[in-house]
Amino acid sequence: MYIKVIFKKTDTVGGYTTQYRLCESFRSGNSVKHETLLHLGSLSNLKTIEQRKALGIRINELTKQARTGIKSLFTPDTTVETLAQSFFMQLQEKRGVINPSKDI
Repeated sequence: MYIKVIFKKTDTVGGYTTQYRLCESFRSGNSVKHETLLHLGSLSNLKTIEQRKALGIRINELTKQARTGIKSLFTPDTTVETLAQSFFMQLQEKRGVINPSKDI
């Protein structure tokens, strides 16, 4: 999974806005394609590129943790962690995945 940057033209101002999407790459035949998993919006809370990269890494870690049960040793700052948890829950709802720890 990775975060893709999209520039959308705004009709009213004539400029561009930056939007972000969580995407996943896959191979189909002889070509590589990608699928948008979630629209993340403008991510205005994250000011730096490093924070946006950390968000993508953290969402990926949460996905691996849900599959394997292995927890990450490192946690990012609270803003990134809060957003990652929120987007991970949205991703689970969209895919129809039920969290095994809440299943009991």
